[in-house]
Amino acid sequence: MNDSAPAKYLVLSDVHFGTKESSINRKAVSDGVTEYLLSHGPYKEIIFTGDLLDVNLSTFTKSIEGGRGLFGFRSFLEGLDKDRSIGELAGQWIYLPGNHDYKIWDMLSTQVVCVDVLAAGERMGSVESPHEEDAWANGASFISGIFPEPARPKVTVKYPDHEVKGPSWTMLFTHGHYLDEKQTLFNRLEDKFEKAKDEKAILGARKKIFIETAQYQTVANAVSFTRTTRDLVDDLVGPGNIASRIRKLIPAVGFNLVKLLFPLEEMKGKKIYRERLRAIEAYIKYFRGYDSPPDYFIFGHTHVQHASNTRLLPTDSRIYKDRDIKVYNAGAFYERAGKPATFIEIEVGADGEVKVRPMYCDGSGAVKSGSW
Repeated sequence: MNDSAPAKYLVLSDVHFGTKESSINRKAVSDGVTEYLLSHGPYKEIIFTGDLLDVNLSTFTKSIEGGRGLFGFRSFLEGLDKDRSIGELAGQWIYLPGNHDYKIWDMLSTQVVCVDVLAAGERMGSVESPHEEDAWANGASFISGIFPEPARPKVTVKYPDHEVKGPSWTMLFTHGHYLDEKQTLFNRLEDKFEKAKDEKAILGARKKIFIETAQYQTVANAVSFTRTTRDLVDDLVGPGNIASRIRKLIPAVGFNLVKLLFPLEEMKGKKIYRERLRAIEAYIKYFRGYDSPPDYFIFGHTHVQHASNTRLLPTDSRIYKDRDIKVYNAGAFYERAGKPATFIEIEVGADGEVKVRPMYCDGSGAVKSGSW
């Protein structure tokens, strides 16, 4: 990459490879996104902010290999490897597991704290648990094996977030399921940490939230074991679920019915609102323990591409009093407001100016820049 050229980052979230509702299965969309990446690269980093492979409502085989109307992740990557060019398309490929691909983190972390320990003849406990964060860089993760050979050494799997630092700014990327109390076994970050009055209490709350989130995700992963349970849960709380259809038909009644019957999806379909901004603060400061907040916070999970209209300014803040954190949601590959797929492109100029652009792919496969 030319030093004088803008440094570009691409953020794809909630593609949900393996689910029939994902727009990535539409040839126009998959071709459109592929052609856009090939014609607008190279990127300094291509970042997948979670729920890339859906191994809750689908399986590893279907999400990776596709089949029967499903477009697999491997085919997507092969499409980016025209003339073996994928090695030059991105300086780094960053994969941050979310709640629908939590199994990937579970497998990797179990390898660290259990499998490798026992294989080396060591005692359990020699690696401290719970294992709350880690990174497998330079192609060390099994996920890198899905990528064509030229890109494999550039693949990093990280959990739960990824930080990018510039000369005068910092960006933090994560999936966002820790902001959703229905994904953390009803642990509301801003409430839990507000009650923690000292460092010991903060560490205790952090550990409890991490363990109970893992507990819930393990139960959710069990859905993937059989087609019957996958189809049932998909109908109940998936992207085209019964509650969503009722809500469209009878907005007011449907909305209350969703909250009553399907609490697992409370955060889905919502824009960034004040309580979520406060959860973001708690996530950064207490759950992850960052000494200073990032200038940009980018996540997914809700399936709604949005920028915060009430950014984390002092009037909205409980934690940070003198910082303005710009918050963005990258969107998803489920159709919303006539847009089959949404994602984010970030450009950093030679002068250090950061531009975060909302992008979308329309039904014809044309990729355009949209408004927040």
